[in-house]
Amino acid sequence: MKEIRIIPEWKKEELYKHLIILSKKIKSAKKIVVFPSNDISLVTYIQIKTRLPGNFVDRTPQRDMIELCVNKDKFYALLSQKQISHPASYPAEFVEKNIPQFEKYLSFPFILKPTQNHPFVDLFSKKVLEIKNQQEMRSVG
Repeated sequence: MKEIRIIPEWKKEELYKHLIILSKKIKSAKKIVVFPSNDISLVTYIQIKTRLPGNFVDRTPQRDMIELCVNKDKFYALLSQKQISHPASYPAEFVEKNIPQFEKYLSFPFILKPTQNHPFVDLFSKKVLEIKNQQEMRSVG
């Protein structure tokens, strides 16, 4: 028998509690594999995976690799260090303080994509925003 469960809340302790309950319901000979489906679920899962019982099979990458890929600032810094081209990236605080200077160099429209998706999605309900003009740029900040 195969069992699939979807746990919608990716809060660390809630996830841990649900997985422990699941492991108790499944016979000890069965293995359990967790497949996080997005950045926030993956980051949450890696925080608890070492606390899970032995019947959980871990197929996720190492924590430092996950954090590197999820945090685009760190990822782009690594790409720059390795001389691999990537989209231009500027910290939000730097852009907010220097909007007039940025407006001179930007061509509209452009795509605004955050370095960490989940707080951005919570705020805008989207992963990216199309900024069509200077007024839209200023209204986002």
